[in-house]
Formats: sequence, C-alpha cells, structure tokens
Amino acid sequence: AEGLRAASPDSPLGHFYDGVVLEAGGRMPEAEAAYRKSLELNPAALEPMRALANLLVRSGRAAAAVAAYEGFAARNPQRVEPLLAKGEILLGQRRFPEAEKAFRSALELTPGSWLAYRGLAFAAAGRGDDRAAESVLVEAIGKTDQPQALRADLAELYARTNRVDRAMSLYEQIIVEAPQLRAAKGK
Repeated sequence: AEGLRAASPDSPLGHFYDGVVLEAGGRMPEAEAAYRKSLELNPAALEPMRALANLLVRSGRAAAAVAAYEGFAARNPQRVEPLLAKGEILLGQRRFPEAEKAFRSALELTPGSWLAYRGLAFAAAGRGDDRAAESVLVEAIGKTDQPQALRADLAELYARTNRVDRAMSLYEQIIVEAPQLRAAKGK
C-alpha cells in the first residue's frame, strides 16, 4: 500500500489499502488517519467509511463511529447505508430511540428497505415492546423484496415470546416457499 500511496499520493484507494495494512499490523491510530485521508480524498467512498467505523467501534469509540456516519450521511444525503450502519451501532449501544430515528430516516430514502424495517423491529424489541416489533415486521413483510428474512425474524420473535404455533407456521411457510423463490430468481 505504501508503494501505491507513494506512486499516487492523491489516490484514495492507496490510503484505504494503507489503512487496511496498518490496522492488520495493530497500528490503529495510523490506520484511522489513513482511512480518514481516503475519505477526505473521496467523501462518497463507502468502504473506507465502513473500515473507519469498524475500527472505532472495535476500539471502544462507538460514539465517534456514529459521528463519522453522521458526517458521511450529511455529505452523501442520497445514501441509505450510513443511516443503516448508524442504526446498527446505536442498537449495539442500546440507544433504541436514536436507532429508531436512524432507521426511520433510512426508510424515507428507501421505503422498501427490509434492513431498516428489521432495525425498527429490533429497536422496539430492545426497549421491551414486542407488540410494536411484531407490528413492524408484519407490516414490512408486504412492503419489501426480502419478505423471507423478515418472516424469519417474526418467527424468532414468536418463538421467543412463547407463541410456538405461530413460529412453526412461519418457518413452514419459509421452507415451502424457498424452492419457489430460487426458481423465480433463476437459480
């Protein structure tokens, strides 16, 4: 990576790869600087943003990772990925209302985002409102292109809340529909 960076110091890719190598070598402050430089050179690049945020979270700096995603989202308001990632970090921090806000913002950009609906349901369940989580998942199943993933989440919720018959029914539906889905997608 250093050779790539030396050959083209203004290459965001060189700084990104430098960060990857530095991080693998345990040189976290230098890796962070390299990821930040890559983002400075290409503010819309998602990979260095993810790498930076992952490094920050692993370093116990989740608030800094959230702030980095907020900055990325402000520079790239059309991108849903930073909102989803921010929501995931906030879920991990048990900051459920803030996570819900991030996922709702993601849904404004991409109304059929199954990951945003999943995040909303996980946030509701995290704050102890299983009925709200169920409601989100039931509503979302008909609105996304990934209903099977949400059915599995709903079945898991039913199993966790001792509604085993409902869980089994959904799992059976997933199994029955799985071959049909593969055939419809040409697999």
